[in-house]
Amino acid sequence: MNRSIMDSDEMTLSEKFSKKWKSLNRLERTAICVLAIFVMGVIIFTLGTNIGEAFYRAFSG
Repeated sequence: MNRSIMDSDEMTLSEKFSKKWKSLNRLERTAICVLAIFVMGVIIFTLGTNIGEAFYRAFSG
């Protein structure tokens, strides 16, 4: 049996996410987006300060 051909009831992860995302209302979508942007901002800020501190220590003598 060939496993590369997907069954009609089998969905990819992207399709499952898309279906779930469309079922959410506008407020829930907005909340998820804001939370995701906040988390990305915290990660970028943390990485940025660590890299900045490393450069400062390297070039400050």
